[in-house]
Amino acid sequence: YLIRTPSWAEVAIAAEEETFDLWAERNLGPVVGEDVGSLDPGASGVTNFERYAFRLDPSNPLVDRSRLPKPYLRGDGHLHFEFYRTAEARDIVYELETSTDLISWRPGDSAFERYPAPWADGQPGRTAYRSTTPFEQSEPIFVRVRARPSLP
Repeated sequence: YLIRTPSWAEVAIAAEEETFDLWAERNLGPVVGEDVGSLDPGASGVTNFERYAFRLDPSNPLVDRSRLPKPYLRGDGHLHFEFYRTAEARDIVYELETSTDLISWRPGDSAFERYPAPWADGQPGRTAYRSTTPFEQSEPIFVRVRARPSLP
């Protein structure tokens, strides 16, 4: 195997593995219907699945906006994205996507790289991405973070 420099690893110690179904039962109570993940109780603009995936308050998801994906322009000249993910969950796929027109979206793998955020120590699930091209040298793009259920 090949270890590149710099290298890093991430370890999350969780009391138990979490699933959306367990989270929904614990936080939403008995819900009728199969697609409870796409529901948005309270019309906040945040679905139940997004509340689960980004570790938001189930009853008031916008009370702590710091957990939602947000961009930063840091001192290194690169665009950074940070968000919280549910580290103990294995049923979520997080995808960074880019677009030039808000209609056609493509994977952001070539535009962004995940990296260890030193300021995230002691904050389980905090995730950081950095643009591969300095902000001033890149073409204008839109970026979004999608969380979707993983396939069984």
